[in-house]
Amino acid sequence: MTSGRLARWAIILREYEYDLIHRKGTKNPADHLSRSFLEVENDESSENVEESSNSLFSMDILRYHALRNYLEGNKYPRDVDEEFRNKLKNQSRKYKLVDGKLFSYSKNYGLREVLHERNVQEKIEEIHNQEHTGINNTWIKVKRKFTGNGIFEMVKHVVSFCDRCQRFTGNPTRRHEFDPIKVTKPFEVLGIDAIGPINPISANGSRYILTAIDYVTKWPVLKAVENVQTETVVNFLIYDVIMNYGVPKKLISDRGSNFVSDTAVELYKFLGIDHHPTTSYRPQSNGQVERFNQLIKNVLSKICLFDKENWDLYLWKAMLTIRTMKHRVTGNSPSEMLYGFEITTPLTWTAPVTN
Repeated sequence: MTSGRLARWAIILREYEYDLIHRKGTKNPADHLSRSFLEVENDESSENVEESSNSLFSMDILRYHALRNYLEGNKYPRDVDEEFRNKLKNQSRKYKLVDGKLFSYSKNYGLREVLHERNVQEKIEEIHNQEHTGINNTWIKVKRKFTGNGIFEMVKHVVSFCDRCQRFTGNPTRRHEFDPIKVTKPFEVLGIDAIGPINPISANGSRYILTAIDYVTKWPVLKAVENVQTETVVNFLIYDVIMNYGVPKKLISDRGSNFVSDTAVELYKFLGIDHHPTTSYRPQSNGQVERFNQLIKNVLSKICLFDKENWDLYLWKAMLTIRTMKHRVTGNSPSEMLYGFEITTPLTWTAPVTN
């Protein structure tokens, strides 16, 4: 809950004389008839990342159990009239029971679990804590699995009060436009760089991260290495980049000796790569890679915060996170840009399998 909302409530309450009395939730249940049933949001509203609701929670626990019990065995709550029974029966058509949990079907996302007030924060934290992305990217992953009005408000709450995210979130930077480099297809132009030396050295002896990014899809390739000598860079380029994605037409790097050595230059000539080292007076011409490196540091720092000595073991997770994050310039994730769909992640593995 935001401090602004609390402030508004405090101003309103100043007009009244009142006594604060605490009553346990178990002794203060709401009756069924005083609550209207939740309407699951349609696909159009779920596409709007700015979706909000007056309620912070998607469904109260009483309505959730009423729907679940009806779907499970046509059971009605006690002491309800015919109007309520008809309403419950009609509402139940929008839901499906899977392993004792309520799901609703969406044209865009398929079956999604319906969250209630007692599990909404836990479920969203579970997703956010896997990758520690920002509000928008967390929301994108949440809405693929869960549904209910007001969930976006809880996403904002969870991300805003996440300790790891607050430690590594800096001031917002101005959005950059595409670099003035003509690109016509994926992996035609690549940027390559190195991050490090990283402190601490990992238990496996890794001190650096070699990075490559495709200028069209923003697809990242990362590798933890002990050094950034020419041989290491060449092996990374051949076995981690070219072997998987083909030979780039143009390669952009800084003027580090490992990128402009005789061995590296010979490789470029042999493969027909047009190498463009940045000029010393204009290093920002490799701006995509520089910004990408900052993103890697931010994501990896949050993921391995409590296990820094093994940071290289989390690099795959950071790479998967970045590959499925919505990019501010393209409007899509790198995986969507490259393959046309989202690649499978641990969040996808937990989706229900039904006919």
